[in-house]
Amino acid sequence: MPGNSNNHNLLSSWKEIASYLGCDERTCRRWELEYGLPAHRMEGVAKSRVYAYKNEIDSWQKSRLNGNKTTIRTAATVGATASEPPGIKTEGAGGITGYTLRSKLKSKLILWSIPLAAVVVAGAIFLIHLSPGQPADFKISGSRLIIQDEQGKKLWEFDTGLRNLVQEKKYRDHFNARRVAESGPVLLPYLMMRDMDGDGNVEVLFVPKTDDEHNETGIFCFNWKGKELWHYRPGMERLFGGHLFSSEYPIHGFELFDKDDNGSFEVVLLTGHQPHSPSELIVIDHQGKVGGEFVNWGRFMDIAFSDLDADGDSEVLVVGHNDEYRTGFLAVFDPSRISGSSPQSADYACQACGAGSGIYYLLFPRSDVDKILAPLKEAACRIDITPEGRFQVTTLISHIFFILDPQLRLLDVQGSDSFWLRHREFKAAGKISSELNDAYYENLKKGVLYWDGTQWTSTPTMNRNGVE
Repeated sequence: MPGNSNNHNLLSSWKEIASYLGCDERTCRRWELEYGLPAHRMEGVAKSRVYAYKNEIDSWQKSRLNGNKTTIRTAATVGATASEPPGIKTEGAGGITGYTLRSKLKSKLILWSIPLAAVVVAGAIFLIHLSPGQPADFKISGSRLIIQDEQGKKLWEFDTGLRNLVQEKKYRDHFNARRVAESGPVLLPYLMMRDMDGDGNVEVLFVPKTDDEHNETGIFCFNWKGKELWHYRPGMERLFGGHLFSSEYPIHGFELFDKDDNGSFEVVLLTGHQPHSPSELIVIDHQGKVGGEFVNWGRFMDIAFSDLDADGDSEVLVVGHNDEYRTGFLAVFDPSRISGSSPQSADYACQACGAGSGIYYLLFPRSDVDKILAPLKEAACRIDITPEGRFQVTTLISHIFFILDPQLRLLDVQGSDSFWLRHREFKAAGKISSELNDAYYENLKKGVLYWDGTQWTSTPTMNRNGVE
C-alpha cells in the first residue's frame, strides 16, 4: 500500500493536494500528467476520488528538485564542451591561439545576435498584436453583447435580436460573481467569463435579459473566439393543481460549481415562471447537457454549495419562498440526484413532476413584524456559510437570521437591528403586543418545519425521498 494511511498524512481531494503544494487544482492535474505527481484513485469507485499522501509528495518534490539540478549541470557541461567549435586548435600558426579565435568569433556572434534579437522581439510583438486576447470585459450596445479583452479591445460580438435588452448597468450588477443588493436580495450572474472545462481558455456564459422578462431566449455558452458551444432555453408547460402554466421561465441567475472535482464546472440555473409561482432549479454540465431539474412552487432567491456530510462532494443549497405556505424555505440536494418538485398540497402540486429528491426541505416561521410589513408572504432571501461551517439564512422582510448546523439542526435565531427597530415602532403604535425576549426567539425556533417525505414535523429530519 503506498504511503502512510493515517489521517495526518492523507490528502483526500484535489483541493487538499493543491493547498498542500500551494498551487491551484489545474496545475496539480497537469503535474500528474507531465511530471508524475503521485496522486491515487480508488479502484471501482464511479467518481474516481483522488487522494494522495504528504510523504509521497514530499519525496516527489525532492526528486524533482534533484533531477532539475542534474539537468542543469548536464546542460552546462554540454554547453562548455560545445562552445569550442570543431577544427580550431588551442594553438595555431603564427602564434595565434585558439582562445583569440574564439574571442573573435564570440564578438561576431554578439554583433550578429543584436539584430537577430531585435527581429525576434519585433516578431513576437507582431504575433501578440495579431493574436486575439481572452474575454475579460464587455459592453452592451442596443441588442448586442460586445466582448472585449483586458485592454478593452473588441474580440467579438453577439446580437441577441432583442429590442428591449436590459442596459449595461444591469449586467454590471450581475457580472461574474454573486453580489448582495443594499435592499437585501442577492444578485446572481447573468454574464460570466470563466474557463469552464480546464483547457486554459475562457468561456462566456450569457443570459439575454429583457426589461419585462418576456420572450427571453435562455442561456448561451460561447468559446473564447465567440463560437456558440451550446444554448439552453428552460421551461415547459406543466399542470399544477389542475391548472396549466405556460413554458415561459425567465432565468433569474446562475452559479458555477465543480460537482465531480474534475476541473470542469457545472452550471446551476435558477428560473421563475412569468408571471406565476412555479420556478426551476436546473443543473447543466459544461457541454450543455441537463443533469437534473427540480420545480418549486415559489421563487428561488439564493444558492450556496457545501459538503454537509464530509464525503468530499458538495451539496447544493437553495433558499427562497414557498407561495402556498407564504413563507421562506431552504432545500438541500445531492447534485447528482436533482428531480421532482417541492412538497405541496394537491391544489398546488406539480402533477407530472413526482416527489422531490431534496435531502432536506425546511420552512421558516413568520414573525409578527413581517406580517405587518408584507401580509402576503415572507421569503428566505440569502444563505451564507460561516467560517465554522454553519448556515445563516436571512429573511427578506423582517431581516431575521436563522443559524443551522451542517445537519440542518437549528442552533439559534437572531434579530437584526432593523428588525429590533421595526418591532419597537409597531409595539409603540399598538400594532403588536409581543416582547423581544428569549421566549420570543424560542417560539420562532419551534416554528421551523421539516418535510420527512410524508408530512411536516418540527423534529429535524431528512426527506426520505431524497435519501438513497
